[in-house]
Amino acid sequence: MDAGRRGEARYPLELDSLVYNSKYLPEGHPLSDERKSAITFKHLLTHTAGLPSGSDKYDSPCFDFIDFTVGRCTAYPQSNHLLFDPGCGYEYSNIGYNHLSVISPHITGKPLYKDIEEGIWSRIGVESADWPERTGAFIRNGLVYQPAGSGPGMTTLDLARFAYLLLHKGQWEGHCIVPEWYLRTALQIDPINNSQPEYYGLGFYSNTTYQLAA
Repeated sequence: MDAGRRGEARYPLELDSLVYNSKYLPEGHPLSDERKSAITFKHLLTHTAGLPSGSDKYDSPCFDFIDFTVGRCTAYPQSNHLLFDPGCGYEYSNIGYNHLSVISPHITGKPLYKDIEEGIWSRIGVESADWPERTGAFIRNGLVYQPAGSGPGMTTLDLARFAYLLLHKGQWEGHCIVPEWYLRTALQIDPINNSQPEYYGLGFYSNTTYQLAA
């Protein structure tokens, strides 16, 4: 989003931008469920998109990461249809976050994990981020897709570096690594509906009562 605001992304995005746009998610068309046309990025980040929780089929025959994410994997149709209309319920969904992995190459030209490595990890000195090896179902057109619903293995020291970055509002040695406006927004609790937990922001669990966040 910040890259879009600076004019550095192919398609500027905001939290209320629609996810199933054929320009940056052509893999999702035609839609497997017409209601997906109303999903926004805020819905994904708050787990209110209506998408199911996840999958244990990653190593199964005929599984395809991209097709499964957008609901077009005929062998495993769990993600084809929404559990509820976007914004009308809550279901913690790794599938929802995995949409970000599918979209990223269309926005930045790189896989999401590469954007994270180059835009955050390398800039704060993270050395141990170890992404799982992915083959077959996670490779398309020469690109490796890492699920966004899970992260890399990291040492305690490197996790502490990331925590330090968050505690300093996205700043590292005088440089802005993560925009303060995004962290501030992500930590705010702004429920979309009554089903959404009062402690969950945009990808962050937040204890607003005691002004703590993690």
